This record gives sequence, C-alpha cells and structure tokens, in this order.
Amino acid sequence: MAAPVRRACHLLLLLLCCVSLAACVSARRKVDGDIVSSVRFEGRQGGVQGVQIRSVMAQKQSGFGVRAPVLRRLVQPVELDTDLLDDDVARVETWLAHQGWFDARVMGWRIERRREPKLRRDGSLRSAGIVEVVGMLDQGRVSRVRKVEVIWEDDLADRFWRSAQEGTMLREGYVKEGQPFVLSSVDYTKEIFRRNMLNLGYAYARVDAEIEVWPDEHEVDVRFRVQTGPRSTRGEIAIHYDGRVREDDIRAVLDLTQTSNYQIMQINRARDRLIGLGTFSMVRVEPDLSDPERTEVPVDVSLSDGRWGTARGGVGMVYNGVTITPRVSTSLRHANIDGRLARFEGGASLGAGIPLVGTWVSTRMLGGVNAGVIRPRAFHPKLDVNAEASFRRELLAGQLLFARTRFLTGLSWRFNEHVVLNVGPSLEFNRLGAGNPFGGAGSLSDDDKLLAAATFGDSRRNPFLLALAEARLSVDWRKGADGQDASVDPRGGYYYVAGVRQAVPLSGSGPASFRFTDLYGEARLYRSVLSPDRTRVPITFALRMRGKWLPSLAGRDLLSAIPYAERAFLGGSLDMRGFRINQVGAYDTVCLAREEQITRGLIWPFAQQTGVSRLRPNPTYLPRGGRVSGLISGEVRWRTTQSWGLAAFGDVGVLAASIEDLQYFDRMVRWDVGIGYRQSTPVGPVRIDLAFRPSYPEDMGPMRTGGGGGCPREPGYFQGSTFGCEPFSDAQLNRRIPGLGASGRFGGRLPPVILNLSIAIGEAI
Repeated sequence: MAAPVRRACHLLLLLLCCVSLAACVSARRKVDGDIVSSVRFEGRQGGVQGVQIRSVMAQKQSGFGVRAPVLRRLVQPVELDTDLLDDDVARVETWLAHQGWFDARVMGWRIERRREPKLRRDGSLRSAGIVEVVGMLDQGRVSRVRKVEVIWEDDLADRFWRSAQEGTMLREGYVKEGQPFVLSSVDYTKEIFRRNMLNLGYAYARVDAEIEVWPDEHEVDVRFRVQTGPRSTRGEIAIHYDGRVREDDIRAVLDLTQTSNYQIMQINRARDRLIGLGTFSMVRVEPDLSDPERTEVPVDVSLSDGRWGTARGGVGMVYNGVTITPRVSTSLRHANIDGRLARFEGGASLGAGIPLVGTWVSTRMLGGVNAGVIRPRAFHPKLDVNAEASFRRELLAGQLLFARTRFLTGLSWRFNEHVVLNVGPSLEFNRLGAGNPFGGAGSLSDDDKLLAAATFGDSRRNPFLLALAEARLSVDWRKGADGQDASVDPRGGYYYVAGVRQAVPLSGSGPASFRFTDLYGEARLYRSVLSPDRTRVPITFALRMRGKWLPSLAGRDLLSAIPYAERAFLGGSLDMRGFRINQVGAYDTVCLAREEQITRGLIWPFAQQTGVSRLRPNPTYLPRGGRVSGLISGEVRWRTTQSWGLAAFGDVGVLAASIEDLQYFDRMVRWDVGIGYRQSTPVGPVRIDLAFRPSYPEDMGPMRTGGGGGCPREPGYFQGSTFGCEPFSDAQLNRRIPGLGASGRFGGRLPPVILNLSIAIGEAI
C-alpha cells in the first residue's frame, strides 16, 4: 500500500500547485492601463548601461515573465504613466551629465505595443495591453578631465609630507587626467583624501572640490582645496554609561590610550569591538571636534544596555538526491549574564529525514540542542574562555542515523580583530542507529547493523567514546559590500585557517580503536575589479584551496580505522558542485528489504489490492569517504545590478583512501565547471548553480564483491560493495542518481556529460 499512497501524495502535491497557480490573478488583469514589460534605450554609447539609466527613472518596468503564459500570474505588473516619463527626461539628462555627457539629451520616448488590450462586450477592459518603452538618446561627446591639481590652504603640515600625499592621491585616486569625467569619482576621491589625513593625525582635515567645465573643448578641470589643520593626538576617553558592565572592562575592549596619535581607523575599530559584544543596544564612539584649535582631541563613548537577549527562528530543507530533510530551528543569545560581558548561547532544532525510495516508515526524527557560555577577555584582554554541551541526532550522508553527545571547552587568543588562535579539549559519545542514544550496540536493529557494517566494517565499536584535543589558527580579513556580512558575500581580502586534532579513544575495541590525527587547512582569496568609472564593483574573483589528511596508526588499508563522521568527503553545493552531497568516490549500497503489496491501478484510492506481495530492496547509499582530500575552486562573479548577477566557476578535487594512493593522481582527480545565478536577499545571496562534469567509475554503482578496495589502477577501487542485497538481481538495484542528466545506466554505459543543479543561500567560496 505504501507505493500507491506515495504516488497519490505526489499527485495531490501537483494538484495543489496547479490550484494555487490558477488562483493567482494574471498580471494583465491587475491594472487598468498598459503594462510596461521593459524599458530600453537607443543611442547609448561609451559604456553607459541601460540598467544604470533605469535606476534613476521613476517609470519602472515589470518583472521577468510578465509576457509568459504561466509566470505572468506570479509577477507584479507596472503600469505605464506618461507623466512620469516626462519627468524622467530631466532625471536621465542630469544623470548623464554627472557621468561627463554634458551635451546628452533625451529626444523623446517611443511606445511599442507588444500585446493589444482585450475588451469585454460592454466595452470595459478585460485584460491590459503590454508595451515596451524605448528612450531615444543623443549623448553627444563625453567630456574628459584635463587637469587635476591640489591646492593647500594652510602650511601646518610639512612640505615634503604634503608632496607625498599629493602624489599618492594623483596616483591612486579615482580622478585621472585624460579619463572621462564622473562626478561620483570626484566625491570618492575627496573622501578618500580626507580619510587618509584623518588616519595620519590630522583630525580637523577638510577637503573641498572645485569643478570647472569647458563646454566647447569638452574638458573639465578638477581642483581639490585641502586644509589640514594642526596635527592631533587622542585626548581624554570619556565614557557615558550607567549599566552593569564595569568601566574597566569597557576600556579594555576599547583599547584606546590617551596621547596616542589620532587615527580615525582605530576609533572605528574600537566602536566595532563594542558592537560585536552584543551587550549594548546603542554604541557611539565619536571624537569631539568642537574646538579646531585643540590638538588633544577627546573621544566620547556613549553606551546603553541592550535587551535581555535575542531569539531567532527559521525553517529550511536539505535535499541530497535520496533524502529530503525539512527542519525548523531556533537560537537564543543572552548577553552580559554576569556583568562581566559573559554571554549565553543556545539553540534547538527539529526535523525529519524522509527517504525518496522505500517506505514512509523509514522516516527518522532528527534534532538537537546545544547550550554554551562564552566569557570574553577573561584573565587577559585578548583571552576568551568558552564551554559548551550539545546533543545532535542526524543522518550521516543523509542515510545513517547518528547520535552524538559532546562536551567541549576552549581558549581563544585574539592577536587582533582578524587573527585568532583556538585551543581546547572535547569529549564525544557517539552512537549509530535508532533506539536509546545512550544505549549499547545490542539495541541496534537488523537494518542498523547492516548500515554499521557498511560504514565501520562491523558494529563492535558502537557506541564509542572519544577524547579530542584541537588547535586552530584562523585569519579572517574578508571585506563585504556596505552593510553586508563579509562571510556571506565577500568582495575582497583573504581568509586562512589551519588546525590539528588528535583523537584518543576511551572505549571501543578493534584493531585501530579510532586513534587518529586530523590535519586540515583552507585558504580563500578575493579580488574585485572596479567599473570604468570606479564607482561600482561589478566583478569579483574568488579562489579557494582546501586540504584534509587523516593519518592513522592502523596502517594504509584500514579506512574503517577512522570514524565515519570524521572522514574526508567531497561533493555538494559548497565544494564540488558537479556532484551531489558527498558523492565523490566509492559508495556502498545497503538493501533494507521491505515487503510490499502489489496493487492494480494507477493511483490510490482507485488502486485495487491483488493479494500478492513482493520483496523490495529499498536501497540506500553510503559514500565511503577517504583519509586524504584536496580541493581547488575558482569563481568569477559578475553583478549586472545591485540585486542580481551571474557567475562562472570550476572545481578540481581529489579524494583518496590513503596518502600513497595519490601517486595515481591522474585517475583520482575529479573536476567540474558551471554557470550560476545570484539574487540578493536580506539574508544573503540566493545561489543557483548548474554544473557540468564527465562521468566517472563510481557512477557505475557498487560491485557485488570486492568493491572499494585495492589499488587505484584496479576498476573496483572506485566502486563500493553491496550489503544485504543477495536476494535481489542487478536489475532490481537502482544506481545512485548522479545528476540531472543520468538516471542509472544508459544501455550499460554512462552519459558523457552529467549535470547537477544546486540551490543555496550564501556564496560557495
């Protein structure tokens, strides 16, 4: 009965989607006039993009799909307003003048009809017409910068220092002689020039710009008038605060000393450190510049206590090709619980692992809870202490039920805001299978014993207790767009992390006893390219290198000496995007056999019972992983607008059972290339990637015996084995679907190219 019910659920879901879509009103019935499908311009030149011009217009265009039969029910139409177009003439001409096109004129607007309006019999409008607005431009000739000069209004700064600053500005500024004039470039150069002087001790520095236009010659002269004022130092640090946090702790976080050279960058960093504590609802750290004759500049710090805590919640779903895992999660953060900046962080999640093959009774309830305390700047301004306890019940590789209870404590030494060293021990209690998370191996079901045999070779070391010690050094100097999290959408800078973990088993048996060392490292580099007018960052280059090595005392061929959750894996939307989650390398097929009633008919409830049952293999797939992995990924992101953009990427990786297997690198290497779409949202960029890759031996599926071992020169090295599948023929065992372009074997062969689609939030690199 399970299969007909499952087909009925699929049909019901499709029916609900169709009903929901039919309930949506067509875009052509939402307005009374004509709908603007798009706005484009004729006569553009000099790199001026239509999307830039449209951004300053009051008349907008409708979203994508307004003319598509199905999508037009989901988009919001924009009605044509000729009065707005008349006002947009001045807006467009002003914007073009700011880009150096002083002679630019909008010659008029042309309305091109794409769909005729439909009328009812009584003459009323039934559905709106669709038009395209075409702007006719005559940009003329662009004006270029003829001369850039700096005029110093006072002589308080040293003459040689002024000459050096002037040369730096002329060399690195946005305004260049001979380049097209852009008003925003003048503003950026002026602000950068002022910022440089504020960071060099001139708190009262002032920079003004004068622009002289020569219309007949189409040339522009730009003059920067600079007033440095006296060289300054930091004066008294005054704290205005009436709360629980001690003033000594606040001053330790500020790390600002009196009589030091005035630097606005250090003041801004002190403000960011206070905000990062999450303790205060209002933070103001500002210099007092009321007296321009004063060389010692006081700094005023104003603080207000925040609320008792912050609670957040969300929903999500993970799809790995064989399992769908919906989840709801929540987190709680309570700052300053002891008056010494300590904070509590906790969270909980609840979900379900729903298999796409087999029966609904195989669904597993998942979840977890964690609670921890962080005491920043304990015993020393740069030392943080943390302790955490957590319980997690998840599916390893989306298939094997796994419970982990963990206790950890650690120390963090902050060399500065970007460089952190973390050290500390942890204790983990791990158990495979369903039942009591703290029970023994005897409580494993028959299915769980098969899964344990596939992942560990046997079930003798289930459960097991590990003590681990870890040291990790991280350097995070990533830069994001204004107002955005650099870790979600980095635009520049770099990120490095390297660490070592040593595991010591406290329980369990077997030849290896899970004693291993984990060496890992990662490096990420980002570089952005400015637009020709140097006002936007349309292109970002990203490069990532990552490696992991798990040396073990057990010898070369014992992959089972490494706990399954600690092994190296590759594949998924965050590394090898041409593969699904953990898909790189050999995988095993485990048959969790189920009796199923055979029915006659298309769908339930119209299907009829035949009274005959059959044994279905109900296969699940477990990747083996490895002890060595390496990955190099590159990506180019092009932002066409502030809201969306495109990307091209490539990934190259290798996964091996031992370090010795890397001598066959040409057989071990895997690669993919692809294109992607990015859509900005309040929580980060939504990423849709379509990857292409060749087929590999592991895509052929497991072997009946002897798979997944030996030498990489042997065909069976990249193919796993089967467990519990003896009653079934090869035709009954579906191969794991490798991507959109392959569903098992094609006449005994694999397709030459396999496609994989991934959707996620946040950049992969």
